[in-house]
Amino acid sequence: MNPQAKHLFWTVIFISVGTVYTDPSFSQDAGKSSSAGVRSVSTPNVILILSDDAGWADFGFQGSSEIPTPHLDGLAARGVRFGNAYAGSVCSPSRACLVTGLYNSRIGYEMNIPENDFIIGTSPVIGLDPNQITIFDRMRDLGYVTGVVGKWHLGLHADNVQNGILFHPGNQPVHQGVDEFRGILSGSRPYWGGEGKGTGLLRQQSLNKNGTINDQIVEGKFQGKYVTDILGDWSTDFIRRHSEARTPFFLFSSFTAPHRPMQATPSDLAAVDRLGRNLDGQRRTYAAMMLALDRQVGKILTAVSDPNGDGDKSDSKENETLIIFANDNGGDCWDKDPNGADNGALKAGKGSNWEGGIRVPMIFAGAGVKNNRSNSTFDHPVHLVDILPTITALGGATNVVKEKLDGVDLLPFVNGDLSGPPHQHLYLRYGPGQQVAVRMSDWKLFHSQSLGFILFDLNQNPGEKVEQNLADQHPDVVKKMKQIMTDYDVQMRRPLWGVPNFSTEFRFRESWGNSEKWSAPENWSDEKGLTGILSISSWDGYADTGLVFRAKQTGKYISHNDLTRQSGLPFLANYLKVRSREGKIEGDTTGTIQGNPIMLVHSLAGEPARIQLDSVSTASSKVEFDFALEIQLYSDLTFRGDGKDLYRFSGGITEFRPGINVTKLGESVVTLSGPSRLSGTIEILSGSVRVEHPAALGTAKVIVRKGASLVSTVKLEAATLSQINGEGAIEIAW
Repeated sequence: MNPQAKHLFWTVIFISVGTVYTDPSFSQDAGKSSSAGVRSVSTPNVILILSDDAGWADFGFQGSSEIPTPHLDGLAARGVRFGNAYAGSVCSPSRACLVTGLYNSRIGYEMNIPENDFIIGTSPVIGLDPNQITIFDRMRDLGYVTGVVGKWHLGLHADNVQNGILFHPGNQPVHQGVDEFRGILSGSRPYWGGEGKGTGLLRQQSLNKNGTINDQIVEGKFQGKYVTDILGDWSTDFIRRHSEARTPFFLFSSFTAPHRPMQATPSDLAAVDRLGRNLDGQRRTYAAMMLALDRQVGKILTAVSDPNGDGDKSDSKENETLIIFANDNGGDCWDKDPNGADNGALKAGKGSNWEGGIRVPMIFAGAGVKNNRSNSTFDHPVHLVDILPTITALGGATNVVKEKLDGVDLLPFVNGDLSGPPHQHLYLRYGPGQQVAVRMSDWKLFHSQSLGFILFDLNQNPGEKVEQNLADQHPDVVKKMKQIMTDYDVQMRRPLWGVPNFSTEFRFRESWGNSEKWSAPENWSDEKGLTGILSISSWDGYADTGLVFRAKQTGKYISHNDLTRQSGLPFLANYLKVRSREGKIEGDTTGTIQGNPIMLVHSLAGEPARIQLDSVSTASSKVEFDFALEIQLYSDLTFRGDGKDLYRFSGGITEFRPGINVTKLGESVVTLSGPSRLSGTIEILSGSVRVEHPAALGTAKVIVRKGASLVSTVKLEAATLSQINGEGAIEIAW
């Protein structure tokens, strides 16, 4: 369902929410897909099982002998294990990747959603956009009944309805294409029924026949029962009810285990003790929680092999069901309150962009996986974003590969129908930790604010030992991977919550005098006058950012860029504005913008990079702006404006890739007084460009249109001169 259709659907249907629990099972009428068709063996069921915060090394199929996971090991034995599967580094952004097929940063989903709504953001809701097309929307449109059991953690909002009018749809499961939901909305809860609170309460939601929503709190029916067991029972109930239906089903079974709080049943703790592994403390409890998880996976597998539960497997759906298992992020073994997970040789854990934080176990088994791939390993890098295009293609979608998704259909690669890696590179990012990485084959370029850039060969250094940094030895690899990182950075959306501010246009407060550094507190204000005094940081280096500089009443100021964007590369902006103050200027004034480079890029809406020269001063005083920092161009640049002040670019203008074009509009005079690296076309349509450095034009072709002018006060090389033409005024010093 496309976003417009989703919004219209929720606008038309008014939601009736109940809180009275009636029965723990769904009726046969609940959750029927409106696009249901005749069931075909060629349309397989899909079950996606997700564990939560489990360690990379804590499964038998991953080589562990400490914690038995026989059911998951059996699943791996009849399918494909992925040796280099990646995810987000924390729960909610990772789930956003999974359900959208997009990197979470692409949709502004930079970090975990808070457990309450007391946070400022630019979106009407925190979490998944209600208009975002999800994996559930897509599967339902393919004729599937869709179900989610367990942890949602993608949004807490119900519909915002006032006086019968829908102001904004919510982002709870049934708003996102889910026919049946049983679980919790939040990210965690106690493991004993009856102890849940708020958004951690056990609940069930479904769409009734008439399109209304049935939302019931069912916590009280499960007093004292272990939550992992509850989720396993709900999952098997869904499978058994829908296995003989006319429509296929898609079940997302999202366990909370072994996420904190660390709570296990006495019987599972006793089972751990009987193993003789001498585990104690947190690790003992963790192991017991893993035993419970694997046991419930076994129940799910049994429901698939014997749907009616009579012991006769003649009705088995194993060959008609693709089963996927994965963990949501790296094991939680690194922070101040770990859960006891073990990531083996991988460095660090959840909440980091080291391998231990983002590499996860993953298995595909059953329908769609060829028999000769049983008990095999696929070692090319893949990502949770690949699950959406994989299962929708399996379900019959024909156009997913043409969409702008970050994920790809993995089955042709897994089965050997396509050779080579599914991805040329992966973009790996953890916003709160300001860690960004790119993986390309065995190479991983990692950046953090504290360590800078580090190049790892993961084949030789899987533990990412920092002393084995290969950046100096392979500068060409670093350069290429920085370019790849930039290609992704320019596509990412500003975080929609959890960051210091949400302005998009910042004005340097030239009269403040607190500090010349961009990062200094209170050196910026919102140009639109909405939020008063602001500070900016690497969080603000995005494609939609605009920066404004204006003259002081008198004297001079220096604006020093000491920032980069989060990946450590030049700060991003879509445009720069330079203008004088309204009213009288007391004397000659100068504004100098210096420091780290700025990269100008097109906006996410496709608006070209621009430098706006808007002088509104009526004073006779001399007003000068000097961009003494390097301006890098990712995309074509346009100079606009009719400003009469002196606009000097002494830091030079360079291009990210060859062939960038520059267009000059407006009556302003642009003075190029620094060396530039430009190889595209400079077209002067109006106003004037003044050249004060022999290399100011680079190797660009220069076209001067009628009514415009090019003036050079320095002698230019013959090769440069040969590139200049046009019917406008051209004056070159000899």
